[in-house]
Amino acid sequence: MFRSDLIVGRRIGVGSYGSVWEAALDNNVECVAKVLFPDRDLDPEQYKEKPAPSVHVAASFKREVAVFEALGPHPNIIGFMGATADRTCLVLEEATCDLHDLVKIRAQQSRPIRLASLRNIMEGVLEALHFMHSNGVVHRDIKPKNILITSDGTAKLCDFGMAKAGMPELWRAKARTEIQTLWFRAPELLMGAEYYTSAIDIYSAGCVLLHMLCERYQMQGVLKQPCGCSGGAGVSSQCAVHNVSINFHADQLKKVFQLLGTPNPEVLESMPCSEWFLDWEEHPCKLQSLVNSTVTDSYCSLALQSPENTRMETSALLEGLMSIEHHGRCTAAAALALPFFARGAGSPR
Repeated sequence: MFRSDLIVGRRIGVGSYGSVWEAALDNNVECVAKVLFPDRDLDPEQYKEKPAPSVHVAASFKREVAVFEALGPHPNIIGFMGATADRTCLVLEEATCDLHDLVKIRAQQSRPIRLASLRNIMEGVLEALHFMHSNGVVHRDIKPKNILITSDGTAKLCDFGMAKAGMPELWRAKARTEIQTLWFRAPELLMGAEYYTSAIDIYSAGCVLLHMLCERYQMQGVLKQPCGCSGGAGVSSQCAVHNVSINFHADQLKKVFQLLGTPNPEVLESMPCSEWFLDWEEHPCKLQSLVNSTVTDSYCSLALQSPENTRMETSALLEGLMSIEHHGRCTAAAALALPFFARGAGSPR
């Protein structure tokens, strides 16, 4: 594909690595163009200041193209329509909005996402993860901003710049870099685990479900020194004084323990960063009480669902997705087989 094949309109988004633009192909097919930042033609002023993106950023774009090409099409993965030869411009299917914005807008309007739509979105996310994991790809950055919603309500995963290919399901990979956005980072990584599996995506999917139910992010760790000490200056992904794992973060981990409960002592003691959290106060799991407070009788009545059954099915799904011990999490396929997604789910039995 050549850049000349595109008619680029207005900028509609800016990410860590690139800008997203309204576009159309020369055959009048509407799409979006994800362009490596800064671009000589689209970002002339910024290009003068910094004409070349970092090696890391350029590699992310190339990785995203490679993952799209390796996976092929899927109904719940944003459509890949091509890329320029230099891998600085990706052409993707158009969507209406992302899930973060959808939840925010509905909350402002006091119109929570309906139960049927919530099920449909979660089903789409898990179908995409099942497809990816079955093909050896771990997304590593599942969050509402990376879930697009099309005009017919279909959920589609996007942004594969952090994805890792060549990982059979539940195969272990070494955590060599910072992985996952902090508020969606799996507990084992927060505790300093040296290895991770596709189960980190499953945990993040549970965080997405919580976000839709509660209309806010439930575990918001403060971006500061990961061990909470005063060493170093400014915001850093690693402490300048203490030798902690790059994915360890004390404040986020505290919030995870407070909601999901403290792991058993054997798990805590086995973690590389255990010295930082072995003496913390123990917490019980509070997922059930959170579900009880959000999946209300009135919320269920809008969908003609039994509140008791819906709460039970929602709790079972969250517990399967968000087990604090990674080997306790279900696979995407197993999650899709839970009663939450069954036809007539939530109906009185």
